Formats: sequence, C-alpha cells, structure tokens
Amino acid sequence: MDAWQVVRDCIDAQDRARLIKAVSALSEDERREVGAWLPGYLKEKRAEGERARRWLWRGAAVWRIAGAACLSGAAQVAAWLNRRDLPEEFPRGKGNEHTVLTRVLLARPEKWRRDLAVRLVSGLRLPRGGRGAVAGWDLAVALVRATGVEPPENDAFVAEWVLRLGDRHGFKSGVAQGQAGGQESFERFAVERALRDPLLDHMVERLFRADGVAAGLEEQIWGAETGSSISILTALSAIGRLKRQALLDGCVGRMLGGGERSEVEPFGRLWEALEPSTAEIPARDLVRLLPASPVSVAEIAVTALRRLDDERSLDDDFFAEAVAALAFRPERKLVGLALTWVGHAVRMAPRRADAGLAAVAAVLGHEMINVQERAVKLAVRLAKIAGESGRAAIREAAPMVPGEMRARLAAAYGDIPVETGRETALESVAVPAPVLMVTAPPALGPPLGSPDEVVRELTSLSWDSTWSTMERVLAGLVEWTHRDRPAMCEALRPWRATAWPEPVAGYPYSDYTLIGLDEGWHSLLRRLALAIVSPADSAHVTATVPDVRLRRSERLPFDVFGDRRVRELVLLVESGGTMPLLLATPTSGTGHIDPDTLVARMRALEAAGADPLEADFHQALLRLPRSIAPAALTRASALTSPRGRELASWLAAGGIPDPEVRCLIKQHNNSWHRGIRSRVVSPEAALPDPIRQVLTFHSSDESGIPIQSVYSWPAMAPSHREVVAAYPAQFLTAFTDYSDPHTAVLLSLAQTDGPVGQAMATALVAGMGHARHEERAWAVEALVTLVARDQAPTREIAEAVVTLVEADFVKLNRVAAALDAAIDGGAAVVVWEILAEVLTRFLPQPGTKPRTALSDLLAVATRAVTQTGPSTAPAPPALATAAGRPATSRFAQEARRLHHTLAGFAVE
Repeated sequence: MDAWQVVRDCIDAQDRARLIKAVSALSEDERREVGAWLPGYLKEKRAEGERARRWLWRGAAVWRIAGAACLSGAAQVAAWLNRRDLPEEFPRGKGNEHTVLTRVLLARPEKWRRDLAVRLVSGLRLPRGGRGAVAGWDLAVALVRATGVEPPENDAFVAEWVLRLGDRHGFKSGVAQGQAGGQESFERFAVERALRDPLLDHMVERLFRADGVAAGLEEQIWGAETGSSISILTALSAIGRLKRQALLDGCVGRMLGGGERSEVEPFGRLWEALEPSTAEIPARDLVRLLPASPVSVAEIAVTALRRLDDERSLDDDFFAEAVAALAFRPERKLVGLALTWVGHAVRMAPRRADAGLAAVAAVLGHEMINVQERAVKLAVRLAKIAGESGRAAIREAAPMVPGEMRARLAAAYGDIPVETGRETALESVAVPAPVLMVTAPPALGPPLGSPDEVVRELTSLSWDSTWSTMERVLAGLVEWTHRDRPAMCEALRPWRATAWPEPVAGYPYSDYTLIGLDEGWHSLLRRLALAIVSPADSAHVTATVPDVRLRRSERLPFDVFGDRRVRELVLLVESGGTMPLLLATPTSGTGHIDPDTLVARMRALEAAGADPLEADFHQALLRLPRSIAPAALTRASALTSPRGRELASWLAAGGIPDPEVRCLIKQHNNSWHRGIRSRVVSPEAALPDPIRQVLTFHSSDESGIPIQSVYSWPAMAPSHREVVAAYPAQFLTAFTDYSDPHTAVLLSLAQTDGPVGQAMATALVAGMGHARHEERAWAVEALVTLVARDQAPTREIAEAVVTLVEADFVKLNRVAAALDAAIDGGAAVVVWEILAEVLTRFLPQPGTKPRTALSDLLAVATRAVTQTGPSTAPAPPALATAAGRPATSRFAQEARRLHHTLAGFAVE
C-alpha cells in the first residue's frame, strides 16, 4: 500500500495513534507525496456538504498532525495549522495535540523548526472581546522554548503568557487534594515554574508594551478564593528574580498611557501589590494621572500621594495641582477625595489654605447639590485662615451655589454679587430648549434585481438580520421563482451544496434541529429556498417536522402568525406551484403598506388568475395604515375576486379595529412569578381567526419570552402599536438588569402608529429603568420621538413610573437619569408634565422619610422647568412643605431649588 493510502486510511478512521506511527516511518520522498495529496483531499471532503464539514471539525487533530508531518515548507505548515476549519484541540491531558505535534516536528531540521516557531507566533491573534484563550499559543510557545528562538513581537503571545502564569495545569497538591495551605502551595509551584521558563525575562520586558495583557493580570486563579498572575509577578520580584524598579516604572508608564479602565486598572493593581515605599512613589507622574485616568486608577494615585503628604514628602505645588485636578473631575467620588484631602492637609499645614480653597471654589460649580454643600461647609470652616487669593476664589465662585448656601458663604467671606449668580439665571430665565428631532425608521432597500442577487442576500442572512432584509429576501424568492424557476434553481445550487446536508433524507436530524428548522424566519427562508431548488428534499423535512414537533403553546402569537406566512409558501413551492407576488411586502420602513399599492397588487393577482395565500392576505390587512385615501377606496371597489372584495370591504371599514389592552401587576413571593401581566382582548368585530388570534393575548407565567423576533413585531402590526407594546411591557419589566433585554424595540414602536396608552407607557418606563445606560438610551429616543410626533402618553407614563417604582420593578434613579437625557433631546415640556404628576404622588408628608433617589427626580424637574419657562403643569401640592424643611439634606435643598424656580416664574 502506498504512503498516501496509508495516511488517508488513518485520517478517514480518525486513528491518531496509527497516524503518528505512519508519518514517523515515512521517508522524505513519501512525506512530499503525502503533502502533495493532502490539501486536495481536504478540499474534496469540504465539498461533500455540511455533514462532512462537521466531521472535519470533530477530527481536525488528525488533519493537523498529517499536515505538520508532511507539508514541505514552514510557511505552508504554519498556514495549515492556522486554518479556521481545522481548529486546535483543547490543550490538556496526556497525548494532547500540541504535545504530539511537537514530537512529530522533531523530525524536521532545527532551522526549519525555528522558522515555523517564528511564523506561528506571528500568526497569533487576541480573541474577540479580549477574553478567552489565544488559539495556537500552546504549540507556538512549545516550539519557541524547544528551539530557543527569539519570538517576534506579538501582543497575543505575551498576553497569553501572562494569563498562563496562573495556570493550574500540572499542579497536583494543595488545593487539588483538599489540603490546608493549598493556595500557598500553588503559588510556590507557579513561581518555581516561572523560574524555569526561558521566556521569563523576554516576556516581562514586553509585558508593559503589549495590548491585551491587562485581562490576564487579574484573571482569577482557578479554584482559589484569591490570587492572580499579579501575585506571581510580585513573588518573583520579592525573591529578586525580577527587577522591582522595572516593574514599578512599567506600571506607571502603562497607567500614564491611558485607555479603557479594563486595560489600565490591572497595572495599577500590580503597582499596589508591589507595595512601593514612599521613596519609590513618583509624585510628578501620579499627579499627571489625576485629570483624566479611570476612577480606580485615580484612587490608587491619590492613596499614594496622600502617603507622601502624611510624611511631609509632597511638595506644595504638587499638592495644589493634585487637588485642583480632582476638583474638576465630574465623578463625585474623586471630588469627595479632593475635599477630604484639602480639609486634612490644611489642618496639618495652614499655609496650604489658599491652594486648597482654589480647589474648593472649583467644586462649588459641581452639578450635584450635595457635593456643593460639602464644599460650602469646608469653605466656611477654612474662612478664618484664608488668604486674599483664597477668599477671592470663593467669592468669585459663590454665585454658582443656591441662595441659602450663598448666604453662608457671604457671611464668612464678605459681599457676593447675588444678582449675577447662576441660580438667578437658572431660576428666572428659561434657557433655549434643544430642538425636537424625530428619528425616522430605516428606509427599505430596493427589490432584488436578479436570482443571483437574491442568493447573495439569502447567504448573508443571520439570526439577527433585520425584518426588512428578510422581507426583501422573501419577496425576491417568491417573485423570481415565478418569473424563471430554472434560473432561480441554478442560482441556488451552490448555496444548497453548502447550506444543507446531502442527501437530506438520510441525514440524522435531531428533534431539536427539526424544531429549529420549523421556527423563525431565518430558518424558514432556508426551508423555502430548499423547496425551490429541491422540492423532494424539502418535502421530506416538512413531513418529518410534525412527527417530532414539541408542544409549542408557549410561542407568542406574533411569532406563530409570522411563521405561518412562510410555511404556506414552502408548501406551495414543494407542490410545484408559484405566486406572482406577495401582497404583504411593506412599502414603508414602519411596516405599513400603501393602500394604492396593495390594491394594485391584488389587481395583478386577479389578472394572473391567482388567489393570494391566506396568511399573506391577513398580514397585508394588519399592515394597512390608519388613514386610507378615498382614491384607494374607489380603486378597490373595482376588484372582482372574493379576496379582492374582502379587501375592499376592510379598506372601506378603515382597516382592522383596535382591541382592548391592559397591563396588571402580579405580586408573588417568588420573583420569577411576579411582574407585569398583559391582556389583549380582540374587538367584537368579525375578524378572520388568524388575526383574532394575534390580537388576543392573556399572559401567564408560562408565556414565552421572545428573542430576536421581537424586533419584527412592530412592523407586523404597524397601526396597532398598543397591541405590540403589551409584550415588551411585561418582558422589559422583568429584564431591567439583563444585558440584552431588547429595549431597542421601543424606538420601532414609537415610529409606528395606533393608540398609545398603558402598555406603551409601561414598556417605556421599563426601558428607562434598565441598569445599562445604552439600553435606557433606546427608551429615551423612543420618548423623544413620541413627543416630537405629539403622541406621548404623558399621564400614562407618570402612572407607570409610580406603579413600577412602588412595585419595586424599576429604580427611581434610573428613571430620573433617562428623563434627564430626554430633556437634552428637547422633551423638557413633557418631562415636566410627567414629573409634576409623579412628584404629586411621591413627595413625602411632613415627618416622613423621602423615597430613595427622589432628590434626583427633583433635580431633573428643576432642569426641565428652567427650559420650559412658565409651565402648563401646576406645582405639586406638597412641594412647598418639602421646601420648607429645615434640614440641609440634598432632598430638602433640591425641593427648595425647584420651589424657588417655579416661584420665580410665577412672579414674572
């Protein structure tokens, strides 16, 4: 048997042990022969379809071993080992792939292996997101260590080395056996392993230059409560193996280089872990960090600088520069550190009073009133020792604080020009409001112009493709199959060869896979394309699905309604039929269909002698706009088919009537079972059953949770916004702390038409209450869009805020932040109308404690009023009482500020 046949048999059998023996026994000529056949055989296997590609993926190790042993050049082997369709094996256990490859490669010349090592290192890439192992690192580092070659500059190579400092592979004692002191045992093991590593000096030298290192520095050691690569580096420094000053300087240099918190903070933690003495603290560099570094890094710098200051080792100029930099930071925590430092430093060295007061003066302009209050208290306390420059700084900044605080500063520092104060400007003069902007829905793409174009769009579809893209592909498949089915089939054949296993009838589908093929447009469009190019195979899938279809009662009505429309097309095409066109393809980015276009499509179907498919017809009815021009009614009256007359009847009736929508709170001891429960009751009018089903929804604890399909729902019923909003009203409320709650659907809802009431308001407030700013931004944009369209349900939004906050579904501070952002979008009038109602319900009675974050809401209300001028909404009845509280709490101060602002407008 020739060499290639032997190797091929080993590959086909996935027999790694026999393959290793076979390639080890090959002569040079036989290696070249196998190397010449191997790439072509891989290409041949890949062409066999999806099933073969999965086989390749599972058995990639034998292909990688064969290529490493038999391909000729180092560049060719490196490219082979870096192929994405031949992923490396998880590098653990006896006989793992990279160990086998290293052994197999020993037969190669030393110079060749050094060349391969350099190429493999150069080809390493950091994983997406910066987390996870670097693919190919184990083999690359093994070859580098074995050959002694100097590796090229590569960030991923260094980053993975840092991460692997804390790798527990090979550690068999301590924690692994449950013994006490296991963590200390592992750290000794890790330090000893690093001491044996010939790459240690090389890697530490590059540690502070490479990107992606930070994640590995703080990666938790597996199985340990504490410990990371930082602890190992500090231990190496402590025994003198690494130069301590080089580590300290590298950390400071990396912090000075700036960047995202996650990329800078770990170097600060390493610097802290090295416990620098005061003599090792670089005051000048740390002061330079304060103006713009991440908060956590600035805190590290402040702690070190204060250590210097406590030992009288910090120059007065550095002190002044440091507290001034902190005072101008927007973060309340850092400003607080500045005020604390100033108070302590001036007490210890009164000569610093003027430098400290210059920083305090900057804080007087802070946007948070409680921060201003701290600054005023400190300024008053330091007034007796203030010099002229310090007193001047405070007098100049004093107009930036409210009247009561300003009076206290005037008593301590002398006359202050009250009439030029910021508060006067804010409280008596309305500032220009931003212009309201309507966010328009994305425009629809043009119809697909050829079968090839249809296939390109089909191939690019993914689970998160937009609804409009999928509608475009659906229309293209239907229309081009009717016009020229042979051409459409020819264009689909290359797609079919890669997208579906062959033969379909013999493929061992799991029940789970079959369910996936029967749900969602991404899967169903692939089914439709298969029906076009191979009706028999498609019919096999269609026949198999019902036999394994699980009970799907938890699927939501809109998903069922949408899927039915594609399924009926699959059945039509499988039977050899076609449709000239679809009625329900939208003409607007909101999902609406122009009535004139719809009538013209129906007339074209009548002319072709074709009846519209039922689900397509019903979807077209749900996409009618709320206003229909008389000219369309006149044209529709000329339709003659049964469906044409039915369409004319619905157009004359003004479209599908609105159902009743309600949202109720369900309380339960188990958080999984409590939340908003929506109820949609279809109208009394005679409706087709599928439409009645989609307009009927009684929520329960078992109701399904949508994934990506939720983004298509507004376009499925673009004139029935409140119906669609009933669904996000309940799941957005439940997902306020989740990373992907689908809040973006709110903007699509705001762009559609129909009633806006309790459901839309509840969904909006749930979006405003999300933990992440980027998710709240969708709710803000939706609210601003509704305001610009004069459709904002102000009263319902206020009621939803009260209801959801009292039920502990959303946090008031998040809602306040969202409403504040809406002011920036030009919605100040509506924001004040909402808050006037909310504050009427939430302001406490005398003697009772105010609700958490009510101060934030008062501050937003004041800002809204300053932009609206004389307001249409009256002041909340309890505001005057709250403003009259003698307390100096932030709540009392914000209440006074709002009260004074409203009073200022009343005087005008």
